[in-house]
Order: sequence, then structure tokens, then C-alpha cells
Amino acid sequence: MGYQKYFPVRLISLLCIVILTIYPQFSPAADKKLKVHILGDSITQSIKQNYCWRYWIWLKLKENGLHDLVDFVGSSSGPGKEWDSQHDGHWGYSSKQILKGLKEWAPRFKGDIALIHLGTNDMKEPDITQIVDGFEEIISLLRTHNASVRIVVGQISSWSEGRDKKVSDFNKELLTLKILGTHTSPVQIIDLSKHYDRKADNYDGIHPNESGAKKYSEAFYPALVNMIHYQQTSLTGSKIARVKNCPAPVTGKQWYQLHGQLFLIIPASSEKQRVFLSIQGKRIPVDERFPR
Repeated sequence: MGYQKYFPVRLISLLCIVILTIYPQFSPAADKKLKVHILGDSITQSIKQNYCWRYWIWLKLKENGLHDLVDFVGSSSGPGKEWDSQHDGHWGYSSKQILKGLKEWAPRFKGDIALIHLGTNDMKEPDITQIVDGFEEIISLLRTHNASVRIVVGQISSWSEGRDKKVSDFNKELLTLKILGTHTSPVQIIDLSKHYDRKADNYDGIHPNESGAKKYSEAFYPALVNMIHYQQTSLTGSKIARVKNCPAPVTGKQWYQLHGQLFLIIPASSEKQRVFLSIQGKRIPVDERFPR
């Protein structure tokens, strides 16, 4: 790939750009609801209303007077009635199957906000990086039909000790999707496993019961509210600090400037995790020669 060959040897001599941008809050126009498209598997579909994290999110929105700002959309609905239950969580679906279905759903619904919780049914696949590359395809397809879609991706919870390491590695790899975010289409990754007890919070070892569903909703809800109030900004007026001869990034986020364009680097959290450049909303793996 051209980017891999060109950028690594030049990055070390570039200017390091650290950008602090404040996104002002706003409320969407009353006559235009934001379409929330929720994508997932059986954990998202659920079998009972009180076991469904989508329901508890809707209830929180209603309690806080925000439910009139959004419209949940999707090809399916339920469980239960008297709440906005449309979604695209499908029992047994992998991320590949959601991507296939999205070719019909994305042009139909054109979601303004996408909540994505996938990966549990992908853990049988041997290559984690290919799974996450599929998530990038999902994000790209959503943007094809709404370039300003705001995206929240939830990490998955492990359901057995034998899966702990692979799930942990997968969740770390999901973090690289953050660099797909742009000022028009932000991407946020949230931790769903924090405080989650697979024995107490699942009714069958893998699917959330009421306490588990509430914990999922508590993780997704703040991110959804942030996306409801998100206002597109540009880099104009941002506070920029310049440091000459910036070394290769070690921790945190680093911005570099090349030919008038800004590139974001998120370093690897381990030797096995890939490092990416963010170029025009796409992840570009950095060549192994890049010093870490």
C-alpha cells in the first residue's frame, strides 16, 4: 500500500500537532428527529422487554425528556409494546451477516446515529483483525448513505474463562476504530464489560438478564446523549500546539501535519496490536519500520 511505504520514513521529522477542540452542545430542531439505528445480535434483539438494553435506554431518554428528539429505526421491533423498539439486532448474527443486511437497511433508514454491539458470534473466527476490518466496512457503508452519521461501538463481554483472552484482544483491537472518526462523523468506543458479572448479569451465561441489560444501557446511554447533542465543527479556531521534531508516539493520541493535512496516530497497546494512520476517515496500517 502506498501510504505504508511513504509515511513511516517521513513521520519522525514532521511537526507534532496536539488539537484541543471543544464541541458546543445543542438541541436538534424539534421538527427533525435523529434516527437511531441499533445494530447487533441476540444480545441486542433480546427475548423479554426487561432483559433488553434498548428498552432501558429508551426509558432513560423518556425520563430525561429526550425521547422526542430521536426515532429508533430498523427492520425489526420488540420485545414488548408501547416503546420505540425498532432495531436491527438479529439472533445468531455475526458482523458479516449484519454487513450483508446493512446493504438493504442503510439506504432505507439512513441513520443519524448508529449504536453497534457485535462480535460475540465472531469469536469462532481465527483472525481478530479481519473481524475488526469488517467493522470498518460497516462504518463505511453507513457513511455512504449518511456522511454525518455518528457512531458508537460497544465492546463485548466475555462469557467464559476460556474466551477471556480472545475477547480482551478483540476489545483492544476495536479501539483502533476510534481513528475513523471525523469532525462530521465521530466514532466512540465504549466499555461494556466494566462492572459486568457474567454469572449474575446473564440469564443463560451469555445473554443479559434485567441487571445485565441495565448495565449495558448505563454504558450506552451517556454516549448516545453525547451524539444527540453533538455539533459538527471544523478545525478552524482550534487550539493548536506545535512541537518541532516530535518523536514517535508512545502513549495517547498524536497529530502530525503533512502537506497541509492532519493525520492522527493511535499507538499500539501491545506489540501484536497494529498501529494506524487516520487518513480521510480511513485506517491505514503503519509500516513495521515505523519506530515505536
